[in-house]
Amino acid sequence: MKPTPKQLRYLRTSDLDRTLARLADSSLQRCRITVLDNASTDATAEVCARWEADLERLRTVRHPKNVGASANYLHAIELATAPYTWVICDDDEYDFGRFGDVAEAICAGEFDLVSLGSAGTYRWVRGVATTTTALRRSHPGFHFVSSFVPSLIFRTDLFDSAALSQGYRAAANLFPHFPFLTACAMESRSIYVAREQVLFRNEGQNVLSPLHFLTLWVNNCRTIADRSLRRQVVFEAFGLGRPGVRWRFARHVAECIAYERLEHPDRVVRELGTIALGLTRDQLLLLAPVLPIAFSPRFILRIVRRLRGTKAGAARPFMEFQDRLRL
Repeated sequence: MKPTPKQLRYLRTSDLDRTLARLADSSLQRCRITVLDNASTDATAEVCARWEADLERLRTVRHPKNVGASANYLHAIELATAPYTWVICDDDEYDFGRFGDVAEAICAGEFDLVSLGSAGTYRWVRGVATTTTALRRSHPGFHFVSSFVPSLIFRTDLFDSAALSQGYRAAANLFPHFPFLTACAMESRSIYVAREQVLFRNEGQNVLSPLHFLTLWVNNCRTIADRSLRRQVVFEAFGLGRPGVRWRFARHVAECIAYERLEHPDRVVRELGTIALGLTRDQLLLLAPVLPIAFSPRFILRIVRRLRGTKAGAARPFMEFQDRLRL
């Protein structure tokens, strides 16, 4: 039993070629591999054709138009037929030489989920078999770590029609698999955490401002009915379980507001209103003292940024907040 890797891609021919080469040289070469081409205008079809001899179970599914990243991900789930599914992105790095224990866990068929683990913000103990409930207690960050799409391999039948329907409703908020993660967290699914780091995230260029990212994150958190879990998952973006999470929350949100006030002044109030709707009472109290930054004169914020040594065109707020968000 092996997972069915699904590759999501758009206009990244060299990345696709590199990833297929690594799959062809790995123990996954006999798996069903599906490339979902989101209406790319490059040489995706030619690249896939070149690898058909080495990857005999490779197929390409092309959308007639670009359906967006979230719908592309969900379509990958809909196409899955193997017992386990792994949705990967072709612009990340993979060391399939470290995949041995992951393959064994999947072949055993004993686990609902296999996590490739966290490579940054959360340092999970590796090589452990546990449940999502126990993992959340001992090593916080399940939602945040698993929000990085390639980090989770899952039993295909768990992502059922209800999860797909909820995923399509959540598609506009960046993480179509968020409701599925919440269900796995609440239902205490069995999970194995990989012994070694297999997945390496490509940092690339951040296209979202930090406050916009937090708006989307909190919007997803609003779908969590359990208030205690919702509070916990909101804090996961700030290093839940580490000392001073409340201080980091207030400090980083202040920096995000300052950046947004400078770069996107037309949307900062709207985004803060959306964030406020998803916070618990104690989180709102932490947010309240930094709200005036949204109305601060922009020339003062520019002076402060210059004094802090941040370039005028920088794509981050004063502190490197997005580096703290990376896995």
